[in-house]
Amino acid sequence: MELNLDKNPDYQYCKQVLEQLSKLEKIRAQRFELKREFDKELDKKRSIYAIIIALILPLIVLIYFFVSEYGMASIRGGANNLVFTRTLGIFIICTFMFIGTYLFVCNLWDKKNFLDLKAKAQKALLEKYEDKKLEINKESQAILNSDLIKNSKIPQRYLSVNMITMLMRYFNKGHASFMDSAVAMLDMDIKKSSYIQRVANDEETLIEKETDYLKNYKPYAINFKL
Repeated sequence: MELNLDKNPDYQYCKQVLEQLSKLEKIRAQRFELKREFDKELDKKRSIYAIIIALILPLIVLIYFFVSEYGMASIRGGANNLVFTRTLGIFIICTFMFIGTYLFVCNLWDKKNFLDLKAKAQKALLEKYEDKKLEINKESQAILNSDLIKNSKIPQRYLSVNMITMLMRYFNKGHASFMDSAVAMLDMDIKKSSYIQRVANDEETLIEKETDYLKNYKPYAINFKL
């Protein structure tokens, strides 16, 4: 039977820390969504560049065909089927030119020396997304600097959603009434359970991940890494 812990300061403290950690998880999710949007817009720009480049040669051929004396002008007085056949043939050739060039440009998009189109597109997008990234980072830094996290009564190694949830479970089940006893019980459970030990020790905590990200953050760099 779960207890009424509204007046237990240590339990309420755990709830407050959990809320901050949940906010951090949402911030990381926002950053992931921003990266997804960035990649989507970059792909869109690749398609636009590829279409523009792929249209150049077919347009030259079509213009030449319609205005040159060796093209449309030379068959205007001919039979209708001849005009139709040559016109259709030119359009088919131009279609294959367009498709081939488009695929060629898309395949070369990631090549560094290919007109630097990708680098230019990334630079333009980074300028657009930088303010959003800085706003997200500002929220994250405020949480990391909060007294609940920076000077937490909970050991840093347990500052994760899973570990805080376990601490709160000890309070809920009446196994602990104070933070020290809850942490001691968690220490014992970690020693007894290889699964809990792996979760507690093998994973970099959310706080560590976010601290490392902000420490290595470089403005206008493609570092959406979580």
